[in-house]
Amino acid sequence: MPLTVDAEGSIHDLARSMSVPPDLNRFFPALLSYPVPTGKPVSDAYLAAFAISASRRLVTLDAGYRQFQGLDVELLGSKS
Repeated sequence: MPLTVDAEGSIHDLARSMSVPPDLNRFFPALLSYPVPTGKPVSDAYLAAFAISASRRLVTLDAGYRQFQGLDVELLGSKS
């Protein structure tokens, strides 16, 4: 299935083709930082939980995703 990227860089077909994995709520709370998770850490944890529960690899430029145990992460531009 071809992916289309708009002027803002959003990938539309991928977002439409994937539904919320049934196990998302099992992984998401465990990935949140405590005592008070807010902002970017919450969205990062959600994306990590989504990828884990859907058995998908997360491709990113953000090395911070390495902190999420069980996440298959590929860092672009990384030599490791």
